[in-house]
Amino acid sequence: MNLKTNKGFSFIEALIIISISVSLIVGVVVGFSKFNENQIIESTTSEVLSELDKARALTIASYDNTVYGVHIESDKIIFFKGGTYSPVGTDNKITKLSARISISNILLSGGGDDIIFQRLTGKTNNYGTLTISLVSDLAKTKIITIQESGIIESDI
Repeated sequence: MNLKTNKGFSFIEALIIISISVSLIVGVVVGFSKFNENQIIESTTSEVLSELDKARALTIASYDNTVYGVHIESDKIIFFKGGTYSPVGTDNKITKLSARISISNILLSGGGDDIIFQRLTGKTNNYGTLTISLVSDLAKTKIITIQESGIIESDI
């Protein structure tokens, strides 16, 4: 009696294994991409909040007997010293944002894109909101709210 034993995989079995592997890899890549996008928007929001908090804290403390503020642009924020923003200020600290992030809908009382805090109280005349969003998906946003009292909040 001659028994024939097959060793190895058939073509169909190999195709099934390859398609399952590809599906798993695609799932992992998509999941990682979404996680990465969420991390970028949250870290940028935290960075903006930190600069605003720092400006308010230094102003309340009357550090160097002056006030501090933050100038907002779509691709960067600039921490500055003094009552008005000057693009050539020597004390300016520029924080560039990721190319994948944009700041939009800067809706501050009185218009403009500067948030300046008042000494001792920390209040601001430049209260309102600004939106941080992904360039690739404008529906993914974080909103920062600056109260008239100077309190800064976010939806992270």
